Amino acid sequence: MLEFIKDQIANNDFFTAGLSVSIFSGILFLLKDLPRKIGKRLLRNFTYQTVLFEHSVLYEALEQYLKENHSKQYCITQSWLRNGKVEADQLEDTFVIRYKGSALLISKSREKMESGADLQSQFLISFKISGFSKKKVHQLLESVNAELSAKQERHIYTHDSYCWIQVKSVNRNIKSLYFEKEFKDNVISRISNFKKAKQRYSQLGIPYKLGISLYGKPGNGKTSLVEALGTYFNMNVCYLNLSILKDDTGLNSIYRNIPENSILVIEDADTFFNGRKIKTNSSKVTFSGVLNVMDGAFYKEGLITIMTTNHINTLDSAILRPGRIDTCMEINNPTKEVVEKYLQKYYEDENIEISEEYEPIFSMAEIVDNCLTNEALELIENYKTLKYV
Repeated sequence: MLEFIKDQIANNDFFTAGLSVSIFSGILFLLKDLPRKIGKRLLRNFTYQTVLFEHSVLYEALEQYLKENHSKQYCITQSWLRNGKVEADQLEDTFVIRYKGSALLISKSREKMESGADLQSQFLISFKISGFSKKKVHQLLESVNAELSAKQERHIYTHDSYCWIQVKSVNRNIKSLYFEKEFKDNVISRISNFKKAKQRYSQLGIPYKLGISLYGKPGNGKTSLVEALGTYFNMNVCYLNLSILKDDTGLNSIYRNIPENSILVIEDADTFFNGRKIKTNSSKVTFSGVLNVMDGAFYKEGLITIMTTNHINTLDSAILRPGRIDTCMEINNPTKEVVEKYLQKYYEDENIEISEEYEPIFSMAEIVDNCLTNEALELIENYKTLKYV
């Protein structure tokens, strides 16, 4: 065979020409992707890229930054009305911005998802940032996140079966609440220490989340305290209503989409659970499904969960164990000192004192109601004599 090829090359010009063309074509075929591969290798070695996906904090921060500082680049947009004002978000596009002397390439893409179950999940939307300096890209992201956090107003959220719904701003001053000083300081300290310890949790391999149970008699400000903590720590407050969720899939979806920097409130847990049994027939959410989102594969990093209940003894120990609920704090009826401070504030009279025999048998809600519905002097006199008439 080899001798035949040698003979053809030596004596057959057509064979030689055909072989030469074939070899040359093969070489061209092998080299056709060379420029692209070289370009790709150069980009890999000399540039840095990062991707931000929709619904992440950094995605939202970058979107806001581009709107405010590079609006001229917004040539392909999606517009809508919000409070009578036209708002616009960038659609698919690629453009260059300058940040601290460096050129950064911004690409926004929208990819159709085959498995999207609803309109919100049909597209995967993302920003890609490319630059020659990794440091500059990270500086940009840190800067836009800090700007957004400083401007961002925190809100109270509820939800339907599918998504969270913004209701109103969080605006409750913790100084307006009347608790024993030691109790209030303990709650604030517990959350402050948690928020400072993210790196420590990571070093120890501990899931970064916090669970608190506020329990005690009704009418003593459990819900008010949660909203005041939202204001104090500049966090959203999200009320989870297990009864309106269809099943564990709906619960997982709601958990995944909890707004960033939020306190999740499971209010009056004893009205939904009786031990491990679910009290309501309207929902197919399971006890194990709730446990999984609290500390299983579906838990949300950085989330603070506050579970309130009037009857903590009806809750199963599995849901209250450390790792799910790390701290249980009882809110009792207000003491003599707390009631006294409230009356002094309400009647603007620091000389008001109540009887040493006063016993804390009334909730804060009952005391507030009596202040609103009784004559001032009569009410004060009632508190001065014996217990409470």
